[in-house]
Amino acid sequence: MQVFLDRLSRSSIILIVYIMFYYAIKYYIVSHSLIDVDLIDMGAMRESFDFGTKKMLGHWFPRHMGKGLRQMRAVLRKIDCVIEVHDCRIPMSGRNPALQMSLSAKPKLLVFNKVDSAQPTDKELELLHDRLRTEGVLDYLFTNCLPGDNGELDASVSEVIPRCVEIINRDERYDREGEAGIEMMIVGVPNVGKSSLINALRRTHLQKGKAAAVGRSPGQTRSLMYKIKVCEKPLIYLHDTPGILEPKLKDLHSGMKLSLCNTIKDHLVGPAMIADYLLFTLNQKKQFKYMEKYGFQEPCDDIHKVLLNLAIKAKKYQNRKVLTGTGSQVIKIPDYNYAANLMLADFREGLLGKFIIDDLDESYDSIDYDWQ
Repeated sequence: MQVFLDRLSRSSIILIVYIMFYYAIKYYIVSHSLIDVDLIDMGAMRESFDFGTKKMLGHWFPRHMGKGLRQMRAVLRKIDCVIEVHDCRIPMSGRNPALQMSLSAKPKLLVFNKVDSAQPTDKELELLHDRLRTEGVLDYLFTNCLPGDNGELDASVSEVIPRCVEIINRDERYDREGEAGIEMMIVGVPNVGKSSLINALRRTHLQKGKAAAVGRSPGQTRSLMYKIKVCEKPLIYLHDTPGILEPKLKDLHSGMKLSLCNTIKDHLVGPAMIADYLLFTLNQKKQFKYMEKYGFQEPCDDIHKVLLNLAIKAKKYQNRKVLTGTGSQVIKIPDYNYAANLMLADFREGLLGKFIIDDLDESYDSIDYDWQ
């Protein structure tokens, strides 16, 4: 009897160890995006996204944007160099032709910020380099303005000022003898980190704190600010500007990608719609970290199922009054809006994967929609 119990005990231990090993391997595979995508039935996934009405993205050009663009043009004659900042996750969708045309007469450095959230592959860097060369863009950098775990800024921030000085000095139009210092302007669409870059430059070159307001939502800077000193040697001032979007967005995919990166305020499109586009994008890009985080055994292409799961797990419900045969009754339904905002927050924090959203081998010369 004792021998039988010993054998049973050893068998149970082996079984428990096996089960623990199985789930440990499974967790590692999912959390490190090592899922064999060849085994996933992508045919069951959506190949295109249903936008519904196209006018949902056409009314995002607040008055402060038009005012800011006029202010930028007015001071442009005093500017020696323009720093154009974009979110590295959407290097093509984030470009604003209106800004490029307005500021084309000045030397320019293109800065792809938030590179830590994009983590581009060598292939993507090569494709992006080829696209930029085709456009005649030779001066660009990748930056991350957020301090690391040790509190230190990324070394890429220290490259911005020397590169700008180099661009200015080689420009034949530069003639500012007698002027006190260099004046530069920082531009870009909303919420790409323009103010964060200013503060990072001040911390790097002046060892000083914040001079420009930053926030998680777009529209923190609403007008052209007074010039801010960012470097002493050489003496450099930088003008912060409001984020400027195109009055007419290129296409619906570009608009939704801007929404994903919190460049367009969520309520203008709707958190549930943006979350649905996020799920579509994650599946198309084969980014399956959401499976482990949200408790799915396989990829899911149904946003209602995902949001229902999130709301129930978070125990978030809304009260709804419904009519019955005996009168009105209040029932609880899952809070889909809360779940959608939670999913978007997870993505923007990098918890659902860090990758470039744009397909760099696709054309972005699409026809403007007439939003009127």
